[in-house]
Amino acid sequence: MLFIAPQNPGHSTPADPSRPRRWTGPAALIAGAAVLVIFALSLLFIFTPDPSRPMLDQIDTLMVASDWRQAEALCRQWIAERAAASQPYSAASSWTRRADPAAELALRLGISLSMQDRFDQARSVLDQALLRQPKDARLALNRALIDYRAGNFDDALARLRQLARDADYTPNVNYHIGRIYEARGQYDNALQAYRDELNISSSAGAWQRYLILKKMRGATTSRPVAIPSIPSSQASPR
Repeated sequence: MLFIAPQNPGHSTPADPSRPRRWTGPAALIAGAAVLVIFALSLLFIFTPDPSRPMLDQIDTLMVASDWRQAEALCRQWIAERAAASQPYSAASSWTRRADPAAELALRLGISLSMQDRFDQARSVLDQALLRQPKDARLALNRALIDYRAGNFDDALARLRQLARDADYTPNVNYHIGRIYEARGQYDNALQAYRDELNISSSAGAWQRYLILKKMRGATTSRPVAIPSIPSSQASPR
């Protein structure tokens, strides 16, 4: 007859998966050290300043003041200095929001050139930047807006629609699609584009144009009033 020894109800057997496991000795020391290292690295990544931030802030201040020539000059100065230094940024700075200062400077230089109606130069700057950062939605959006401001609506619309497919949560893409449709008299398409924009952002411009266009479409089929053919400014680099 098989005899099974009774188990002590106060203790679990080694084969019992519910047996509590305790970290003791060297294992506990190693686990604690690993936690401290991870914590220290997280603080380093969070609080290490981005070395490109001061120069970008200077340029942004000039752009807010619409001093496009001075913003362009400062962009070119910083680009030349970085090229001369040829020093890569630290690994810690790559964890910050602005991981590629070269792309950030190219974005601001392209916008500054576009706002001076130097569209060919602006296209060249952003095309080169997009070769380095093909998935940067801000670069792609502002590249489309250069064609938009230059009146090349076909090219702008193609780029915006592609961006809407590739990065469908990028703000202002559908808004500008709507503006192009509206300028062409394709009001139903414009309304849908504004709806798409409002589904992903709280764009005041999209909401305003949607309400105006909706009201005008309900009253008449004539062209709504106050529709600029080109945007007054490019998208913010931030």
